[in-house]
Amino acid sequence: MLESLSIENVAVIEKASITFEAGMTVLTGETGAGKSIIIDAINMALGERASKELIRTGAASATVTAVFSPEPNETIIRFCQDAGIATEKGIVFERTITTEGRSVSKINGKSVTAAFLREIGTQLLNIHGQHDSQALLQSERHVEFLDALADTEPLLLAYRQCYQQAVAQRQELSRLRMDEREKARRIDLLTFQIKEIDDAQLRPGEDTELERQRLLMREASHISERLATCLNLLVPEEGSGAVSSLGTAMHELSSLASLSPQMTKLADQTGELYYGAQDLAGELRELSEALRFDPAEIEQIEQRFDLLLRLKNKYGETLEDILAYREQAAKELSSIELIDQTRIELTQRLEDTYRQLRELAANLSAARKKAAETVQKRVEQELYDLNLEKTTFLISVEPMREGLFDENGSDEVSFLISTNLGEEPRPLSKIVSGGELSRVMLALKSILGQKDKIQTAIFDEIDTGVSGSAAEKIGRKLKRLAADRQVFCITHLAQIAALADHHLLIKKSVERDRTLTHVHELGPEGRIAELARLLSGETVTQAALFHAKQFLDKAASNL
Repeated sequence: MLESLSIENVAVIEKASITFEAGMTVLTGETGAGKSIIIDAINMALGERASKELIRTGAASATVTAVFSPEPNETIIRFCQDAGIATEKGIVFERTITTEGRSVSKINGKSVTAAFLREIGTQLLNIHGQHDSQALLQSERHVEFLDALADTEPLLLAYRQCYQQAVAQRQELSRLRMDEREKARRIDLLTFQIKEIDDAQLRPGEDTELERQRLLMREASHISERLATCLNLLVPEEGSGAVSSLGTAMHELSSLASLSPQMTKLADQTGELYYGAQDLAGELRELSEALRFDPAEIEQIEQRFDLLLRLKNKYGETLEDILAYREQAAKELSSIELIDQTRIELTQRLEDTYRQLRELAANLSAARKKAAETVQKRVEQELYDLNLEKTTFLISVEPMREGLFDENGSDEVSFLISTNLGEEPRPLSKIVSGGELSRVMLALKSILGQKDKIQTAIFDEIDTGVSGSAAEKIGRKLKRLAADRQVFCITHLAQIAALADHHLLIKKSVERDRTLTHVHELGPEGRIAELARLLSGETVTQAALFHAKQFLDKAASNL
């Protein structure tokens, strides 16, 4: 159960620490005092969407901490264990939001996502508000209520898995059923692209080599001039050059070699220079001749380079990218050419899935119809207890028009009601008043409460539109729910508040030119005063105080 709630800088609540007990707790207070803020704070702590507008004016952040006692719920234990969170000493939810829009979520001091908070929070606490009652007016939501009441979860899960498979197969089949003209155009395009790349006979690295050759051709004239200068210095056409001079020096030194070892060494060194110079001159001649490009060869290289450039512009930045594109195009072409066979096979699989889907939908429908009979009687009994003794409640489970399916099956579920004897049951939205709608919702929640394992339930103004004996019966229904779980109720009715085990007053005040909200737990005298205010309004009369005490005495005597 929820043991305590700490709120800091949430709307008009600057700071509040509230301790809760088991049983039934009511929260009352004047309109605008901040009762809804308590609910907003709990929702924030449990990971629901929280706007920075909740942050108190002037504060940089808002923080809510909710402490729950240890729970035997296996789902909670498993989720927390998987996240490395110990739960033996309870579960502490902490959520902080900042004016910059950041959100920090923690469970037992360990940072988690807001989604994880919600996952755990839904296993610990349910909040039932006026929006739940409004959902009853939406007939498309009735199937959700029936499934929750009918234990159809395994059947619904199996159906939805099959439904999602059918949706995926249908989408894939739709993709395969491309227009024949578009298909032909695509085949032509892919065939042309593959042929164009294949005809080019690409070699990885070829573009780099071509670039080098083009650079060499552009610089050929300049390079040839430099080579010619070097060659002329070595072996000029007229006169003696470096090679001839080295030859003469080698000959002179060789004639002196017999005179001393040093002369021999010098002759050998000069010989090495002479033969090296001859080799160098030969290489310069070869390189110079290689730079004499044939115009046809130049044109061929330029054409090849332009071809590669065009292919790069169309298929990829590198030759490797172009070849990869070619492989992908070939795969797509193969897939399109096999599309007819694939489509036939997928159509067969989809028919098989539809057959399975119809079987699962039929099983789900049968389970709903069977459960509807039992649920109808239980709801009528609950409504009888809530001062709607003449009510007939029916659950219609009919096939969708034209054999349609959706994620919930093939049924159209609608709740029908007659609150007066002799009248035909009609859709809820056509006849029920606000008070009747609140009681129908409470009846459904009472049945659901007997099924789920959630230990804390909050009813936010579930008593809208009722008064008198109906209000008292709603209070007693909530009191019975609180026998085996913790129940909170925000109410404006003294008949309900008098039946609570604990009473919290939400009160607004102005301090230092700022509006503040405080939460007070009321004792016997405080409860009498607050019940009297609920009965008589702003001016509390002696008669209201008398009736308030009577309410409390009656509630105590009926325990």
